[in-house]
Amino acid sequence: MKLKKLPYLLLFIMSIFLFSCESEEDDSGIIDSNDNNTSTSWADNYWKKSGEEVYIDLTSETPKFCSNGNPVPGTYSSLRWENTDIAFFTLFNAGDEVEFRIQKNGNSLILAPWDAAAQQTHNPSTYSLSNEFPCDGGGGSTTDNGEIAFYTRKDNGCSSISITVGSITQYLQYYYPDGISDCTQGEVFSLPAGNHSFTAQCNSTTWSGNFQITSGGCLMFDLQ
Repeated sequence: MKLKKLPYLLLFIMSIFLFSCESEEDDSGIIDSNDNNTSTSWADNYWKKSGEEVYIDLTSETPKFCSNGNPVPGTYSSLRWENTDIAFFTLFNAGDEVEFRIQKNGNSLILAPWDAAAQQTHNPSTYSLSNEFPCDGGGGSTTDNGEIAFYTRKDNGCSSISITVGSITQYLQYYYPDGISDCTQGEVFSLPAGNHSFTAQCNSTTWSGNFQITSGGCLMFDLQ
């Protein structure tokens, strides 16, 4: 399986939110996302992404996200309920807007970017109920952290590129022919300010190098 080419700006941050090998979902029968209805209590919880330390807090009207103990940057709209099982919200970041849909799926929640023109979602991810939201209260300040987003512009012929920074290994699942514009795309690491090194591998192709993280900054690194 090769890296997948996705529409520009459809991945949520930070690799962060979306990782799935599911096919696109045809939602041609879904009602317009501007129709608002009242939510039910099923969503009023914390949710954790399957297999990753990514969390959603849906206990208030505006969703909050947490990745590896750090708040995910960006501004989020209030939830807009289509019916008791489906809601939409918008991510605003650096002048861009991406709409997302959440949908009840048994005891789980499905999160995916929403393509209003095609009336379908892309690359859905599954979240399960959680009893915690690591970015709530207490904890250390995140002001000394910055981010690096790794990406590639081409299909390197493997299912994913493994990227290791220190003791953390994450996987880049997609490629971006047009590049990326900020740290809401690519495979994102949130790291303390300072100098770091990385290694990456895709079959027989390897990369390595050093980079510097600045407090509150966003560094974009093209794996060429």
